[in-house]
Amino acid sequence: MTTQRSSRFPTGVALVIGGSGGMGSVICETLAAHGSDIALTYRNNRVRAEEVAAQVRGIGRNATIHGLDIADEAGVGMAVAEIVARQRIHTVVVASGSDITQLRIGDLAQPRGAR
Repeated sequence: MTTQRSSRFPTGVALVIGGSGGMGSVICETLAAHGSDIALTYRNNRVRAEEVAAQVRGIGRNATIHGLDIADEAGVGMAVAEIVARQRIHTVVVASGSDITQLRIGDLAQPRGAR
């Protein structure tokens, strides 16, 4: 990707949750190429997160990495507080997979009186 000198973003960082994954890494690089600094998260693969951060820095933007399990509400709060202590977050992108159990419509009990 090529670096653009002017930024399309306000001051601050784009927080890319799941930025170390396949889709997340492309999002990080694209946002950086358009002038955004990046705060990216990873759940298990710190090495890959470091590689993505290095790619962002190679584009000429700043990047930080943060370990995060989105199922851990307190951990999410701490990670956001850590990022905001450095600079404001102007954009949030959720590109992570999830192990959080999701309900399906068919799994819900029928309301009383329903046939």
